[in-house]
Amino acid sequence: ADFRSARSLAGGYRDCVSIWSLGIVHMKRERWLVAGDQFVEAMGCYEVNVVDDQAQLSAMQARTDLDSEYRDGQIAGFEAGLKQDRSQQYAAALNAANTYTRGGNYVRAKALVEVAAADPALSDKVKELRAILKDRDEVVSQ
Repeated sequence: ADFRSARSLAGGYRDCVSIWSLGIVHMKRERWLVAGDQFVEAMGCYEVNVVDDQAQLSAMQARTDLDSEYRDGQIAGFEAGLKQDRSQQYAAALNAANTYTRGGNYVRAKALVEVAAADPALSDKVKELRAILKDRDEVVSQ
């Protein structure tokens, strides 16, 4: 209820943590497809953050009127935020792919595992899920 309330507040549509957390709640309750939908929404939320982070980073990099130490610190902060939001975006895609697999929506799972594959840090988990989906396809085709 707290996560739904947080999302209903002004700007709640950008509360990626609450969206992600709702996905976890649905996952724990084994509401696989609803959880998948929440993780897709979280993925989109983080994607918006990535776009914003990139715009702020570019704007700061273009500034020549600031103290260089301050400017460099701001750039480092924007780069860290960008890295974190991208990581969360791809992790949300992987979570969605996993929950859709559990819920039987293999078409969505296959598409989202490919989104998650863009993050090298997830390569082992992506490989595992691809194998599960491949095995499932082989069973269906027999």
